Amino acid sequence: MLPEQQAYFETFGFILLRQQFSTEEMNLISIEFDDAMLKDRQGRPYAGERQHLEPFLEKETSLDRLVEDDRIYGPVEQLLGPGFVWDGSDANRYVGDTQWHADKGGDAVKLGYDQIKVILYLDTVKKDSGCLRVIPGSQRAPYHHFMEPLADRNGNSDMSTFGVSGSEIPCYAIESEPGDVIFFHQSTFHSSFGGSAGRRMFTLVFGAYPTLDEEVEYLRGFKQAYRPPLRFVNSSSPRIKGTVSRLLELGFEIIDPQ
Repeated sequence: MLPEQQAYFETFGFILLRQQFSTEEMNLISIEFDDAMLKDRQGRPYAGERQHLEPFLEKETSLDRLVEDDRIYGPVEQLLGPGFVWDGSDANRYVGDTQWHADKGGDAVKLGYDQIKVILYLDTVKKDSGCLRVIPGSQRAPYHHFMEPLADRNGNSDMSTFGVSGSEIPCYAIESEPGDVIFFHQSTFHSSFGGSAGRRMFTLVFGAYPTLDEEVEYLRGFKQAYRPPLRFVNSSSPRIKGTVSRLLELGFEIIDPQ
């Protein structure tokens, strides 16, 4: 990631890196994704329903390779600094709209603790067909707090917090193709609108190396996130193992999501 790209992320709370993975790589990733989701459905054909699988690649022995891939590991280390820690992952088949929200607000914004979600879409997504929309700069106080009324929608799409529908909120639409990688700060307000049923996406989530007592206590407050997966603890990859080493030092509970 170039210095100007890092500055872009730090200012606006997101960055899109186009065509990081080839068509052949994405075809293989898509097959592995679909196999995992089919297994989660216990072999049932996909019928257009919302499907959410979490944890995801902590279970799948093939896709965990993405954690150590230069195209993901390198930018995350550049943005979060060395010693960053594993938060978790999930896989999704989305249906309908996703209303405006921030994944991590409140204490995270107050502490200034940085957490990054890495997103790979397996289908083409445009502004009006379900791509990620973000409000640039909303990852930081005080702008983050100005956007907090959006989080009161509770999934009710007919509420008009600012006098307009959710799809009319001023934003940046991150239109993407398979092979693109999106990095966004989890305190950034985001949404999606108009997507077709079953659009596929999965995420990898990381946090900065926790040093302050307040940061450690913040991470302890999660029930599932920031819990070292057994496969990562036992991994032969120094990079994968390194994402949980700080969590192990802090005595975080090891989980086995198999």
